[in-house]
Amino acid sequence: MPERLIIPSPEPLPLPADPILLQGLLLLTFVLHILFMSQVLGGSLLYLGATVAGGRKSGHPLQRLAHTLAGLFPWTVAFTITTGVAPLLFVQLLYGSFFYSSSVLMAWPWFAVVPMLIVGYYALYWVSLKGKDRPAWARLTVGGLAAVVFLAIGFLYSTNLSLMQRPEVWAGVYAANPYGTSLVTEAALAPRFLHAVLGAVALASVLVLVHGAASAGSDAAYGRAVTRFGLASFVPAALLQAVVAPWYASHLVPAVRDHLFDLGSLLGQLTVAALVVSALAFVLLVAARGRLRYTGAGAALVVAGQALLLIVRHMARNQALAGYMPEGLWRVVPQTALVVLFLALLVVGLATVGYMALRVRRDRVALAEVAAERRVAG
Repeated sequence: MPERLIIPSPEPLPLPADPILLQGLLLLTFVLHILFMSQVLGGSLLYLGATVAGGRKSGHPLQRLAHTLAGLFPWTVAFTITTGVAPLLFVQLLYGSFFYSSSVLMAWPWFAVVPMLIVGYYALYWVSLKGKDRPAWARLTVGGLAAVVFLAIGFLYSTNLSLMQRPEVWAGVYAANPYGTSLVTEAALAPRFLHAVLGAVALASVLVLVHGAASAGSDAAYGRAVTRFGLASFVPAALLQAVVAPWYASHLVPAVRDHLFDLGSLLGQLTVAALVVSALAFVLLVAARGRLRYTGAGAALVVAGQALLLIVRHMARNQALAGYMPEGLWRVVPQTALVVLFLALLVVGLATVGYMALRVRRDRVALAEVAAERRVAG
């Protein structure tokens, strides 16, 4: 073990449930968070692309798409924040000795996440509520500000989660800068961040493809234009993600890298399964050509592939930290009533979110039908 290793002792409060259950809940809530987060980060970038590609004609299909994406921002940002609380708490609960240490080392940049989030949230609200009546340069300026802010937040999260897995550098980082302003970079940070951003763009593009396929029945020209735009963003993002993935994998610790494609290990099996599912999703979405049935199936496979990749990343983190776990970190004193209450509230919360999303979808379909009737009548 490296010299001058400084890892805080575990918190005196034990875990309320088995670590396997808590890790499962961490993964479940994190997958939900990633789905909404991708629509904020990737969606803001697609909004800029659609605004530019749509030109200055208000009736251009991609301008309509840009306004549709803008209308989703208040919902997706709110759901991103809400679904992000639980996985962050689970990380603190399971890996507190590591996560708090890395957060202290970059304390001031980490504190900056909240005011940055407020700025990004307000910018997207402006785009959603007032952008439609503003000139393109104003929409691009404010939308670009939001995209930059959320990219910066993503970079800070990637930096912190990367630093928490490197306890061997903490002492040196603190000795060099004890003021909480360190932004420690490493070889794996760039591919890790790029992989996350490209994944967000790909997931946001999948929603655009589903929207295009669903709209084709009532407005074929609009549906085709949206599908073309969705493919033009999804295909490069997915292919670039496939290029960045080996780059990222090459910088993982040997204990993880050596078993990443070992079919004799669970890690290797899940990695191969994630790649196969993602490849099938790519082929299906490209071949769907705007047909809703196949586009929906491809979207489901994309979500499944991303979920498998997140499980692989979680297992890689556990293996990277295995040699540093302080004794008693995952000591358990069961609190069954508390866990049952949490699970019940989680189910109710997910059902509420699903109901709200369904209502939003129905309302938007109804508004789109009314708008289509007015265009025909006009």
